[in-house]
Amino acid sequence: MFKTKGKSPYQEKRRLVQGIGINMKLNILLCFSILFITGCAGPMMRPVKVYSLSQAKTAHPQMDKSQYILQLGDEIEVKFYYQQDLNEYQAIRPDGKISLQLSEDIQAAGVTAEALAKTITHKYRRILRRPETAVIVKKIVKAKIFIGGRVRNPGVMEVESTLTALQAIFQAGGFSDSAELREVLLIRRENNTLKPQTYKLNLEEPNNDILLHPYDIVYIPPSPISQVNSFVEEYINKLIPVSFGLTYQINRF
Repeated sequence: MFKTKGKSPYQEKRRLVQGIGINMKLNILLCFSILFITGCAGPMMRPVKVYSLSQAKTAHPQMDKSQYILQLGDEIEVKFYYQQDLNEYQAIRPDGKISLQLSEDIQAAGVTAEALAKTITHKYRRILRRPETAVIVKKIVKAKIFIGGRVRNPGVMEVESTLTALQAIFQAGGFSDSAELREVLLIRRENNTLKPQTYKLNLEEPNNDILLHPYDIVYIPPSPISQVNSFVEEYINKLIPVSFGLTYQINRF
């Protein structure tokens, strides 16, 4: 007589639990896939208005790299050729403006020294006969650029010269493997408002690179497939610790 090998009750129970776990994983993954594909969002989430690259270049024309753009904290000297008693040594305030005698506050951050001199001259024509001015940059504060998302070394970057979005990303260690190059976000605070503007850049095409301004934020989002993988690992594999995968065998000859 031979004894037939059968599965023990423990093995049957384990197989049943594994089957339930796999079904749960498949159902959760299916639900997540539907939400992910359809782009469903909670009722409290508000869409952010995102502008295109062409709109960014129209609103902020690309300047020659030899033209320095004044920024917060820079120290400048404003000189009047014929009214030297109006000369001023100013540091650009946190709101981006400077205060001069006989004039209201003037926006200084975000423009070149030459453009600021023209603005000052224009304003003083109402009270002076021959206003001729010059703006001399005395001290430059290092610009801060913020790089986040799928780069190897995210953080704050201090730069002394002009920098493009791609140059800043490569200085931050370059893109990570899960980066979505077609959906890079540039967040920029306008000079006269506290509300930032968001622009979308497709950096798969080098021609879409753009010159950064001080205090710009560059965010590189994850690719769609990496978001799915992260969700599966965080909310499925860790919560339902049941082995789930495909195995195969390679025959050696």
